Amino acid sequence: MPMKVKLWEPSESFKQTTKLNSFIKLINKNKSLNLNSFSDLHTWSINNPSEFWDLASQELDIKFHTTANQIVDDVYNMPNTKWFSGAKLNYAENCLVSRSNDLAIYEVDESGLKNTVSWSDLYDLTSKWYSFFKNQGIKKGDKVAGILPNNLTAVVAMLGATSLGATWSSCSPDFGEKGICDRLEQIQPKCIISLPNYLYKGKEINILERLNLIKDNLKSTELWVNASNIDIDGWVTESVIHQYDPVQIEFTSCEFQDPLFILFSSGTTGKPKCIVHSVGGTLLQHKKEHQFHSDMKPNDTLFYYTTCGWMMWNWMVSALASQVSLVLFDGAAITNKGSIWDLIEEFSINIFGCSASFIGASEKRKIDIKDKLKCQSTRQILSTGSPLLSNHYDYLYSNFDYPIQVGSISGGTDIISCFALLNPLTPVYRGYIQGLGLGMDVVSFNEKSEPVFNTKGDLVCRKSAPSMPIKFLNDNGNERYKASYFNNGETKEWYHGDYIIINEDGSLEILGRSDSTLNPGGIRIGTAEFYEILDNFEGIEDTLVSSAIMENEEKIVLFVKLSDGQDLSAELKKSIRTTLKEKASPRHMPQLIVQVGDIPYTKNGKKCEVNVKKLLRGEDIVLHKSTLLNENSFDEYTQFANQLLTTS
Repeated sequence: MPMKVKLWEPSESFKQTTKLNSFIKLINKNKSLNLNSFSDLHTWSINNPSEFWDLASQELDIKFHTTANQIVDDVYNMPNTKWFSGAKLNYAENCLVSRSNDLAIYEVDESGLKNTVSWSDLYDLTSKWYSFFKNQGIKKGDKVAGILPNNLTAVVAMLGATSLGATWSSCSPDFGEKGICDRLEQIQPKCIISLPNYLYKGKEINILERLNLIKDNLKSTELWVNASNIDIDGWVTESVIHQYDPVQIEFTSCEFQDPLFILFSSGTTGKPKCIVHSVGGTLLQHKKEHQFHSDMKPNDTLFYYTTCGWMMWNWMVSALASQVSLVLFDGAAITNKGSIWDLIEEFSINIFGCSASFIGASEKRKIDIKDKLKCQSTRQILSTGSPLLSNHYDYLYSNFDYPIQVGSISGGTDIISCFALLNPLTPVYRGYIQGLGLGMDVVSFNEKSEPVFNTKGDLVCRKSAPSMPIKFLNDNGNERYKASYFNNGETKEWYHGDYIIINEDGSLEILGRSDSTLNPGGIRIGTAEFYEILDNFEGIEDTLVSSAIMENEEKIVLFVKLSDGQDLSAELKKSIRTTLKEKASPRHMPQLIVQVGDIPYTKNGKKCEVNVKKLLRGEDIVLHKSTLLNENSFDEYTQFANQLLTTS
């Protein structure tokens, strides 16, 4: 193992001020223990899950209507483990504890600050949506969806819906008609909230035509809300909501494992899976990560660059339950006028979150962030979406004039939280995640399903955690759920699909996904989303989409088999990229479009995506040509990969 370079280390005096240190003292006192380190605490948390999560819920001050009669039944009975049986609570109520006049939300877009909202204002705005939804018949068990940017409306509409026990789901408006319909058609929301335009890179993007097509497809949706004051036929305008007077919200009691959020998988093998997360599991896990791991405190200011279509939006908004103020930003991370780094000084941001690819892009553009940090308000920079590379750490720490904790965090939509992340008690080393999440019994399994240290393996979670999905929608007998994480029910452990190294000191490295999902810019994209759009594309007979690491970033590579007589002209490439951008999202546009003679298929008709992806990364593969439908089709991919690797 190479020598590790230490970049940040908490002082003993700092450790004493942390919420996590207080929690360790509580455990030691209540359980007559002598836990002295993060490692001690993590080991105790996974060996004593019932006691850990019970004490955590108390220390984190979860507001229950009724307490649990049993914390957990059987942590090995995934995915059927029952958490906090008998407990009742409401997510929105926990987010709206404060009624002070301190600022709760800054709403910002590329043009600057649009709005500031106090905790008192936030409650009142939520109560207006609560009254509107209630009068429209929205109730516990209903689904409400937003096609919204990361703005104030998204937050208060979500809180208003969940205050009534409804389930919330959201998509970013830059998704195309098909991408949104593939998601929302499955959940059949009773209400959809959107707006006809949004701002991106200085341009106003109008999506009214797209919304009308979506409305035509979603026949079962009864209520359409236009979050602007522009009149649209068949839509309720937001001004109707604001006509309601603020009221005292009567928060609906929900079971701990009642549905709260529906998130979507990438859609690799078809339409995205609808992953349902629970009220209590989401809240408890997020508060654990915010307060114990990130040491967030009331009146801190959190910023995370995210859209409403990424789980980091849900993670960020839950910080309201810790009385942390949010900076909501809608727009491009980097424009010709500046970047999101500029927000730090303007809003005195304490915790700044972004993707690893944004940090890489900042490095390539030689953005001097030292000047952005001169107010010295920022104590943490969080990164997720893809592994934070060693050169990213170098870039960040070369710009720091004072100690800042860089926290690489890793988990996913699947658990709406993290398996591995930062903590306030151990050092930060160049290229490594600090440690595992408390209560998360994560190991690295080798090919023999044995836990290993200091060597590559699969990320496996051996025991249930509260934030694991309660179900997938439309999944009889949990078949898709079991296929996704439990090898069709053949394993008892959760196989997450990440390739990792866990070191004996508790630090770890995420080496990438172990499946064929694409992840450019930290946004998971399924290959099926490309094929559904390009299947009948004029001039193209067939396609295979993969990705390669170029300049330390994952880039999409699209292989195309053209129709007879068709050339891969500049016009055709432009048409492909434009179509993917408009029908899916800008993130779907491939960096490289490569003409090939054939697309490799297995005998059972599956495209050989994983093998191609491994080739493009220079990994050794054993290819049995007899398993291919077209045995020699792989040769040109090997040649292309060799050329790519020698020039990268």
